[in-house]
Amino acid sequence: MGWRLGREDVRSAILFPDSGPVDSGYGALAVLKKLDERHNLRVIYVTRDDIITVITFYPTESGRYEQK
Repeated sequence: MGWRLGREDVRSAILFPDSGPVDSGYGALAVLKKLDERHNLRVIYVTRDDIITVITFYPTESGRYEQK
């Protein structure tokens, strides 16, 4: 199974996250956005001078990075 994730998916996760942002370490923030019933999109990014730089993004299983 493959995922087709694009700029708008990442943008939506950052601007309208279902969870986060939380500190992911080294000054970066992490957010989660629900993709479907079993998967989330996790985005790691930094903000400096109102510029958002995405470090990485990837699909995860639901519950994996969600705060308890």
